[in-house]
Amino acid sequence: PAAERAAAEAERLRLRAAELRRQELPLLARDARLAPDSGAIQYRYGLALYLDGQLAAAEGPLRRASELEPTVPDFLLALALYYQKLERTAEAIEVTERLLQLEPRDPSYRQLLFDLRQAP
Repeated sequence: PAAERAAAEAERLRLRAAELRRQELPLLARDARLAPDSGAIQYRYGLALYLDGQLAAAEGPLRRASELEPTVPDFLLALALYYQKLERTAEAIEVTERLLQLEPRDPSYRQLLFDLRQAP
């Protein structure tokens, strides 16, 4: 019973977080329009779209963030993982290689590149 209650509460919180993200989308869209040269805002908007399941719409802001600030690993990682999710392996590899140029010793980036190269 305790595990069931905990699982039910976790699901309730997950649904609430998804609803809050959905409500925030119009505000993030406005911010992205008002600050097209802010990598951080483009990144946040792209992630919100991604988490809302709007994968096609998420690409532009995620790519824009990585173009505006090409030395921010989080922006590149989000784009690489986006491409991986869509099975756009060549693009994911290219972005991950850029990540490794920034952080050559990061084991998670190395593992991501390995996994991408193993993909069919």
